This record gives sequence, structure tokens and C-alpha cells, in this order.
Amino acid sequence: MKKVLQWLMMFTLVMVIGVFAVACGGNGDDNGDDNGDDNGDVEAFELAGEYEIDITNMGMPLVFFLKIDDEANFILSPSRAFEDNRGSGTIHEVDEDGDISYMMVYDASTAEEMITADFIVIGHNLRFMTRLPYGSSNIMYEAEDPVDPEIMHYLMARTYLHEALHGIYGGSHTTMGMGGEVEYNYTLELMPGLEYYFNSQFELGGEMYDFEEVGTWHVEDDVMTITPEGEDPVVGALLADGSIDIAVLPSFMASSRTETNLRLTTHSAYAGIYYAHYLFEMMGTVMGDTDATLVLDHFGGYTYHAIDNLAEEDNEIYEEGTYTVDGDVIAFEPEEGDTRVGTYNNYTLQAEFHASIGRPDTTSDLMFYAHAIQGEFTAEITVDEAPLYATLTLNADGSYHIVILEDDDSVYYEDLGGFTVGTVGMGIPALIMESETCEHNAVISAAGLNATIIIDEVEYSFYLSK
Repeated sequence: MKKVLQWLMMFTLVMVIGVFAVACGGNGDDNGDDNGDDNGDVEAFELAGEYEIDITNMGMPLVFFLKIDDEANFILSPSRAFEDNRGSGTIHEVDEDGDISYMMVYDASTAEEMITADFIVIGHNLRFMTRLPYGSSNIMYEAEDPVDPEIMHYLMARTYLHEALHGIYGGSHTTMGMGGEVEYNYTLELMPGLEYYFNSQFELGGEMYDFEEVGTWHVEDDVMTITPEGEDPVVGALLADGSIDIAVLPSFMASSRTETNLRLTTHSAYAGIYYAHYLFEMMGTVMGDTDATLVLDHFGGYTYHAIDNLAEEDNEIYEEGTYTVDGDVIAFEPEEGDTRVGTYNNYTLQAEFHASIGRPDTTSDLMFYAHAIQGEFTAEITVDEAPLYATLTLNADGSYHIVILEDDDSVYYEDLGGFTVGTVGMGIPALIMESETCEHNAVISAAGLNATIIIDEVEYSFYLSK
């Protein structure tokens, strides 16, 4: 009798929560078209569609997916094939004095335990207000930023609305600056959740600079609108050839936006800046010492620039051409000379390039490291109510230097060694740092490095960023 009453209470709760929402339009079309079959009686659930859930900012570099059908059934899965069920059930609307929210009721619920997750709708995205059961995990719905504690990250399901337009669009323009011509190369990435990320890279005074802008985007007919965070909307046009005419802000120094055309890129998975340091010794004598930079653009073009540190004058080497990638094989076809084949892997690239002014007909094997794993990264943590300040320096010769300081600036820990790029956990890219005495690793993400540094058999976690 008790079990029957429990089941009655559970189903009564579901009925009190509310019936399935029946508004049409939803996640398939901004113009309000029904995105499911019209059965003549019941309209499609307003939130029907597919969503991406990225929990990188919640402490784990993992992305999984949510699918909601026209009848308000849902399924969570690690891929968009939705063949691996990590949680499924139905969605119910909750109306509390006009404040609308939603409850996901899982099929795995029992009379003894209801398994649920609550969310609200923000724009076309879903923000979870409780933990989200996913497989055997119970994912937190908000987390403090490890670098800036004033920033909170929220668990979001981001819509795939207008998915046909998702991708990275690229463009460039050149202006005259105080030091001569400045070439801006930029990309606009249209992402799930109707969010965008704009990045501009340019060289000024021998230094490479990055400028970033984030915001939201919207398309209606052939009108493309981007709204930078905290600023007014910028209206552009979606052209018949799939490109975008829009005004962009190319740098932090620009006083106004520049009208430009952005085309869908073809090589964005590999585009970026890579660095190498070539050192060749023979019988104790340095025979080669070269610093090299390789820029792969988003359309299959490349620029190689090297400085031969042994040459007394005219020590710069330039090369331009095109590149192709097939699996882990990357091929470079220079404007002059034969095609050279190398290897491409996570954040690293190995290939033959000219590295010596004195040997113009000879190439050398160079190992390049992506910008994301080069330079100085810092972090601060608190241990036993005392701060520790960590600095990790990654060099173009594959070496690293870790320094951890205590509050009084005294050295708490220091380590020198070499690094490679491998994987940890579920194939997540990571730095593997090894010295004569120990090994550390750091998960690589767009925001920085989540490093585990072992000191006297104790693990310390640092979220390192530039």
C-alpha cells in the first residue's frame, strides 16, 4: 500500500508541474515555422531541437548533447547520433505566478527517488538551475572561474538554431600605421547558442598581437546582426554566396569598425601561429641556431619566417605557399621549390624547412608548437590559507620552466625539463612535462592549462592562463 501511495504522489507531482508546453516555432526557425510534423491536433514542443552542453568552464573539458523532440521527450548523449543514452525522460513546464521554468523528469525515476533537473530559457538557450544528472555523474550548475573568482560560469545547453551557418569565417585588410603597413587577419566564429567569437591577429613593431570580441548573433532573411557584449548591435548582410558583409573592430586601438567581407574558411582546424627553435650541434660546436615562426591561414595558405642566429647579416628567411592536411599528414607546397611532407598532431607540427642562410639548398627538421602552448602562464592558489604563485614557461625548443613562489617571494618549488603533447583521461589533449626527477601534466583548453604539479608526492592543481 505504501509503494502505491508513493507512486501516486510522484505522478501527482508531475501533473501539478504542468502539461507539456505547446507553443509552436521553437528551436528550428526564428520565423515561427513548425519544426516537426503537423499532426493537426498537437503543436510541436516549443523547445524541440538539439543542444550542445560544454562543461569545460565547469572544471572538465567535456562536451555532450541534448535532444528534445516535438513531444517534449529528451535524451542526453556523448554524440549527436544519440545512440548512447546517458539520461532520458520528459520535460514539464512549471508556472509559478507567471514565472516559467521547466523540469526534466528522468525515466530512471522511482517511487523512492525522483531524478530531475530544472532549467530556465534565456533567448534560445537553456540555463540549468539545479545539478544535471548525466550518466553516473551529477554535473554542477554553476562554478566560480578558477582565474577570476568574480566570474561565475553557468551550465548551459546551447541551441543549434541556424546550424547551417555555423563555422569560422575569415577575412583581412591592410592599413597604414605609424610604423608602416599593418595587416589584420581575423576570424568570426558563429557558434551554437547564437554566440560568436571574433579574433584579430596583427604584427606591430615586431610583436604579434591578438584582439578578441564576443557577443551574440542573429539572422533574419538576409540580414546578419552581431551584438558585441555590452555594445549596440552591428547590422550586416548574409550574401547569396554564403559570405558575410559586416563591420568589424580589428584591434584594441581602432577608433571605429571597418566594413569587410568574411568567407567561410576551409582550414580552420589547423590555422594559427606555430613556433620552433632549431639547434644543431656537431662535436660540441653549434652548427645551427634558428628561431622560426609558421603561420597557417584559414584558407590553406602559409607564411614561414625564420631568423638564423648564426648569420652575421641578412639573417632572415621567408617562404610562402599553400598547405593541405590529410589525417596526421601535412604537406607544404612553396611558391618556389618542391612539396615537403610532415606530420600534424594535437598542437604540434613537424616538417622540413630552410633554417640556415649558409645552406640555402638544405632543409632541416623543425618541431613547431602552437601558440596555445607557448609563452608564460600564471596562476594563484591558496594552500593552508597561504597563497602560492605559479609561473609555467613553455619554450619553442620543447623545454619548460616551473617556478612556484610563496607569499614572501621565496621559491617554494622549481623544476626544469622537456614537454610533449599527449592525452589523458578520455583522449583529452594534455602537456606531458618530464624532468630528471618528476612528471607533471596539464590539460590543454582554449582558456589555458589545467595543470597538476606533483611536489613531494602531493598533487597541486593550477589553472594557468596567459
